[in-house]
Amino acid sequence: MSYGSRWANKRSSGIKNNYDVDDEELLSIEGGEYFLPSADKDIERLQMQHFLFRYIWDGNFTSPIHDNFIDGGVKVLDIQCGSGIYITDLATQYPTSTFIGVDDDEAHDTFDFVSQRFFTAMSVNKWEMFILPEIVRVLKPNSFFELMEMPAWSNMGPVTKQILKSFDEYLETINVHRTEPLQLEQILKLSGLVKDIHCYSKTTHLWRGMVGQLLFRNQLQKIESWKSGLCEYLKISEKHFNSMTETMQDEIINYKTSLTTY
Repeated sequence: MSYGSRWANKRSSGIKNNYDVDDEELLSIEGGEYFLPSADKDIERLQMQHFLFRYIWDGNFTSPIHDNFIDGGVKVLDIQCGSGIYITDLATQYPTSTFIGVDDDEAHDTFDFVSQRFFTAMSVNKWEMFILPEIVRVLKPNSFFELMEMPAWSNMGPVTKQILKSFDEYLETINVHRTEPLQLEQILKLSGLVKDIHCYSKTTHLWRGMVGQLLFRNQLQKIESWKSGLCEYLKISEKHFNSMTETMQDEIINYKTSLTTY
């Protein structure tokens, strides 16, 4: 799960546990923008991303709701469900509960558990004024929700740092104003809408092991899907861009780059 931590609980103390583990189309919705896969290739990437983070996190959630699933009858909402792989995986695992993946929802006090992943392509203001209140609105009292995000990579080489920085800057030029994942904890605390906030993180070394290699490849595919726009923004050729991404692969090993998800 990305950005090394997960959040829980409606209307609901901040505990952090750290664990070390060895193109898209821009769509507009009320309240902001988000990404959905626009091609089969990207759907495959999102599906691979799901299974990688399920392995890294040893499951699909950290909220204390497993026993509820075993009892059955739980209602789950996956917001901005993308390819639908997360909600489908949960539904297969817990067939006696109800799982809904949506892009928008009008329900009130309906769901026992809400999950939202990789949705920082929104400003702080939109999180405060729109997204968080909407999550709380559709949740039952004393229920749970989780957010999963990833911040910048750690121990980056110069070319890796340049590409990721340019990627963020390019998104700004197309009106995608991202919220730093670490800001989400503060937003939750200051909202007055949430209690029992828990933050968990897991770090994956991109430079070693099969999971690290697959996760690096997965994240690189996301960047490469914006190659045309990035080349134009950086004023470089695709050949030069490809050379930079090849250098990234060497830097990941030489600088021992890692990625933390929250």
